[in-house]
Amino acid sequence: MIDPEQIEMALDSAGLPWTRRDNGWAVTADGAGRELLVGPHEGGLLVDAILVEWDEAAPEALAALGCFLERAEPHLRGARCRIEGTQARLLVEVSAVEVESGLPHALQAVSFGCRSLAREARALLEVDLAQQFLAFHESILV
Repeated sequence: MIDPEQIEMALDSAGLPWTRRDNGWAVTADGAGRELLVGPHEGGLLVDAILVEWDEAAPEALAALGCFLERAEPHLRGARCRIEGTQARLLVEVSAVEVESGLPHALQAVSFGCRSLAREARALLEVDLAQQFLAFHESILV
């Protein structure tokens, strides 16, 4: 278990406003348009944010969103993309030994991903755009 004071010192060093939430922390990142959640995870911490969520989505929209996130992931400064249920999420794991240096970096990576991908991710939930996106990417793979 990581000392909460150590986590809060790392959050302070990131220079972003944060608040304690249940057994974790919520961080407000400029321009990200959503909360970044920091909480305990296997052997460290997890920085996590919802990129986009939906009530219902067509299979084409989910396929396009998955393709988009897969192509974007290598450019996200270490953040990973996941589609879970009715949400697309960005996350970074921080090991317990790297909290001081790793947590500010993880917050930046998830914040960058949210700022960079949210508009396009939301747009791909529209079936017409999703179909065009998939057709384009299928054509360049041939």
